[in-house]
Amino acid sequence: MLKIRQVSIERTDRTLSVLDSEVGRGLRQGGRFTLPDIDSDIQSDRRQEIREYLERRYNTDGRQRVFSAGTFSTLKLKAAIKDVARVHRVPHGLVNYITAIFEDDNMTWTDLFRLAARNAKVRRFVNDYPQVVEDIRGIMGQPRAASIHASAVIVTPAEKDGRPAECFDFLPVRKMDGLLVSELDGYSVEEIGLLKEDILATKELSKLGAVLGDVNREYGKRYTLEDIARHELRDEKTYRLLADGYTQNVFQFSSRGITKFIMDVQPDNIEDLIIINALYRPATLDVGATEEYVRYKRGEVVPVYNFGTYEATKNTYGLMTYQEQFMSIAHTLGGFDLGKTDVLRKAIGKKNPELMASLKDDFIAGAVANGCPDEEAREIWHKIETAGGYSFNRCISGRERIYRPKCGRWQPTIAQMYRLMNSVRYARETGHVSLRKKYLIYGYGVAFSLNEKRRLVKNRIRDIRFAGYKAVYRITLEDGKTLDVTANHRHPTQRGMLRTDQLVAGKDRMFVNAGRIKIDSDFRFTDKGRGNDPEYHDPGRRKWGEKGLGAAPVTVASVAYLGEEEVYDVEMEAPYHTFLTGGGVVTCNSHAAAYALTAYVGAWLKANYATAFYTVALQWADDTQIATLMSEMEQCSTARIVPPEINRSAVQFYTDYRSDSIYWSLSRIRMVGVKTAEYIVRERERFGDFTSVEEFIRRIFRHRFRKLRTWEDEEAMAPEGRVPVNARHVKHLILAGCFDALERIDAVDGRYGILQRAAAELGFALDEREFDPQHIGKHYFWTRLQIAVSGIGSIDYRRIFDSSPVRQQVKGRASYMSLREAAVLENEGKRIAVCATVTQVEELSYKDKTTGDRVSFCRVVLQQNTDTMELVCWNDFYSAHRSQVAALKDRIVIVSAVIKYSDYAGVNTLNTYKTSILSQTE
Repeated sequence: MLKIRQVSIERTDRTLSVLDSEVGRGLRQGGRFTLPDIDSDIQSDRRQEIREYLERRYNTDGRQRVFSAGTFSTLKLKAAIKDVARVHRVPHGLVNYITAIFEDDNMTWTDLFRLAARNAKVRRFVNDYPQVVEDIRGIMGQPRAASIHASAVIVTPAEKDGRPAECFDFLPVRKMDGLLVSELDGYSVEEIGLLKEDILATKELSKLGAVLGDVNREYGKRYTLEDIARHELRDEKTYRLLADGYTQNVFQFSSRGITKFIMDVQPDNIEDLIIINALYRPATLDVGATEEYVRYKRGEVVPVYNFGTYEATKNTYGLMTYQEQFMSIAHTLGGFDLGKTDVLRKAIGKKNPELMASLKDDFIAGAVANGCPDEEAREIWHKIETAGGYSFNRCISGRERIYRPKCGRWQPTIAQMYRLMNSVRYARETGHVSLRKKYLIYGYGVAFSLNEKRRLVKNRIRDIRFAGYKAVYRITLEDGKTLDVTANHRHPTQRGMLRTDQLVAGKDRMFVNAGRIKIDSDFRFTDKGRGNDPEYHDPGRRKWGEKGLGAAPVTVASVAYLGEEEVYDVEMEAPYHTFLTGGGVVTCNSHAAAYALTAYVGAWLKANYATAFYTVALQWADDTQIATLMSEMEQCSTARIVPPEINRSAVQFYTDYRSDSIYWSLSRIRMVGVKTAEYIVRERERFGDFTSVEEFIRRIFRHRFRKLRTWEDEEAMAPEGRVPVNARHVKHLILAGCFDALERIDAVDGRYGILQRAAAELGFALDEREFDPQHIGKHYFWTRLQIAVSGIGSIDYRRIFDSSPVRQQVKGRASYMSLREAAVLENEGKRIAVCATVTQVEELSYKDKTTGDRVSFCRVVLQQNTDTMELVCWNDFYSAHRSQVAALKDRIVIVSAVIKYSDYAGVNTLNTYKTSILSQTE
């Protein structure tokens, strides 16, 4: 199972102690110093454990240091009008009537007048009560009610002015619902110099933990999330699964749009997933960066770089993807000094449009002064504004070196390596032209990464990127080794991956180079047909990287602020995203990898243990996701959903791993619910399997004192023996197929006999009006009832089509095809007939560019068991069949249409033509 990393924020104590001196020094150097906050993603079902841990650790000696941040709801238009109207004694009925007209509760004061211009009743209210309208203007957006922030927790320092302190010594705190809560919100808490810990609940971690638990239990494994992220990053099966579009329930990759993006990119390594995760965000979609990236990656077009942005964006084909890219551009092209660059970072990080707007003119003026055309400078600024929504930080000081085996050669710093690669002038000035040529041909070469066995092994440097100027901190270890990095840089420690601002002096231990381990270079065992004979190696021969250098943990002594420096990101090859510095300390490259790795772990579990993955996915899914999950499961795995069985199914989805069969959950049957399912399962576990439907009823209703009259009669049980099962539950269990295997029925219409026997045992006969004799012999009648009460069932749509008179009308004009077959891209352009159930009907319209008129069309969602597809009824067909189409919901229809690929949806859709055939089957 997943382990919760105990995230410490003890660094708060020492941060506050250096705040005054460091802020002054930072401002004198032209930079800024702002405290970071700490964000921790925790399993959603274990977040409370982190809070309890913080309270145990810091609420010591009877002092309260841990509390929650407060938050405030603000007055919006509806609430403001109601509150002010109450003061002016406006009738409540009138106010409620007027506010019910409002389109939404996000309307501004100006929107009220726009609505009044269109609506006579609102206009009359504005004219009759002008003082009410005027008074709400000043109070809209003001705090109205205080509440507790869902995730933000603050821990105050242990001392203040040299004396023991509690949270009450730093800011006003109140008690609310048994918790201490600040009177200030989270932003204000940061402004007064306290660190905020956001304990974020991540459902995905809980789901992955559940899948790993099932895999380890059922298959005898001992996997953890960390193991998969370290050892399995080159699994071709996983990348093929994603590239083929089987992304349902994969963290952040399951939406239709990003699935199409993944299929276009065709990822084959973890770095592709990282860039996909970084690029697919609202800001990139606004500027079309995802489509551009695909074209660049495929080599279809040559990237075009804006003036002065090549160095910063060459690794992303000219696209601004990471935060350091536009910080670098602002500094080099816009002429921003360190302080103003940091202001830009803060404006983007806090999504502060006012602060961004205040920097726009300075950037454009600086860019123009550096030779950039005015229009292009404005274009670059627009990209910076939009890119702020999807940026990531990552950095190490340019003064650091990357460790290599010392062979008497020049050992450049990270900044010097970057300049050599990117500047021939610098190479000439320093006399390293030949080394630059080597870089250009072979790349930056090889460094050492920490593997899962805590050995430092050879690993190739993939890239080095300039990241602008940022606040840098020096980590000093007890053995004197140091490392200069940004506050958010991550490092492998004995407590897992921790950021610089999470390290606790005197407790956390980072890994350092322990040098060659003698036994590794003395001998090794080989098998050359003579058994495992030792092959001797000269002890003096250094076989660098064969088994790796040793890595030893050393305790952190201190973390101190240095100031603003130029920083870089060093990117290593997968699967090990760490590297050893020249100072002998192991650290990480840190970009969008965390989310991409989480997504990869989910995809790996789906590719290799699909049954366990889909079992948990179905348990967590809502009703609208079930059909899509089932459809994908049938296409990419051996796992199968089977109807519920009274002697096998459980409260949740139950899986038989020997046959890869996932039994439908009893609690997902309509009206059954958790309590009813638990009672049935408990009865089965206590007294054994049920042997017939009659025996089931006798055991469940053993406390009844009289016969029933109908399925709706709920008085079967005496008050003293009441159980959470009634006759309706029995009926729905039968219709869902729970008794099919027990009663050995061969066809679904055999459920009618089970219903008759159950009704007789309960004391009444079936009403023929409820089960029409014309339908009880048709298989799809019973399957549709099963789907209605449980959500699972398989209708033979081809059989319905073959027995329909419409088949003769279609013959020669279109060929029958299932929705799954129609979804294959190669079938685009074919004219087909399908039989399916209509699940959704939605009328839409668009503006005709030629005439300017509004043109109506209809979007219909067709479903065949677990497969769905959109049918677009265009105006020429829809105008002639409007009333018929409007009444199609929940009906089985046969329709002829042509398959067309939708650029918007990224999948095939069905489209009517003027002479399309549309017919209901009942």
